[in-house]
Amino acid sequence: MKKIFELEQRHGSIINGLIKTRNDKQKEDPVHYLFNDLNLKDYSSLLNKYAIYYLKDGMEILPKTLVEHLQTLPNVELIRNQTIQKIQFQENQIEISTRTNEKYHLNHLISALPAFELSKLIDNEILRSRLDQIPFVNMIVINLLYQREDIFPKEAFGYLIPSRENSHLLGVLFDSCIRHATDKDKRGSQLTVMMGGVWFDELRLGQCTDEQLMHIAMSELKKQMNLDEKPVVYSIARLNKAIPVG
Repeated sequence: MKKIFELEQRHGSIINGLIKTRNDKQKEDPVHYLFNDLNLKDYSSLLNKYAIYYLKDGMEILPKTLVEHLQTLPNVELIRNQTIQKIQFQENQIEISTRTNEKYHLNHLISALPAFELSKLIDNEILRSRLDQIPFVNMIVINLLYQREDIFPKEAFGYLIPSRENSHLLGVLFDSCIRHATDKDKRGSQLTVMMGGVWFDELRLGQCTDEQLMHIAMSELKKQMNLDEKPVVYSIARLNKAIPVG
C-alpha cells in the first residue's frame, strides 16, 4: 500500500506512476502486476486513444479486483466487517477504534468516506469543522430501457444541458452507444437521465413522486430528442448528498 501511495503522490495517479517507472520497478514493485494481463506499453496507448472507459461487468469489478490482488501481497492485511467508531490523532500516530473495541495504530490514513461521514469519527474539532463545511448536492438518476434500437439522434456519449436552457435535466447518457461493443447482442436502447445537482432544491425535486419525476423526464426527452414513447422498463434512484461541490 505504501508503494501505491508513493506512486500516486509522486506522479499524480497510480497508472501514470506505473507507466513512468516500469523499466526499473518491474522486478521489485508488486504494483506492476496489477496489470499483468496487459502490457503496460499497450495500456499507455489505450489511455491516450480513448476518452471514455467503462468496466464490462460494472464498477463493482474494480474493488473486487483490487481486493483479490491485495490478498496476494505478503505485506498487506485486509480487515473486513469492522465498523470504525473513532479516529484519534495522537502525537506520532493515528489510532482507530472500532465498535468491537479493537484498536489499530497507523502512520498514515487514507479515507474513502464522504466528508460528512468522516467528520462524525474525527476527534479533531478544526478538521471536523472543515469537513462539515464541504457542501454536497442531491441527484436523481433515472435509467430507461426502450424497445426500439434507433431512439438516439446520433451515436454519441450523450449530452449535457447548459443552465441557460432552464431544463429540469442536467444531462442524458446514451448507455447503449457507450457500451455498443459489449451490448451488441442485446435488444432495445438504454439511456440515463440525470437531474438535480445545485438546482435540486430550487426545482423542488425532493418533493416529487416517482410519477411526477417520470413525467418531467419524458417531457424533456420529447422536447430535446423528439422521443415520444414510453420506456419498457425504468428505475429511479434518489441519491442524497451524492456529489461534493466547491
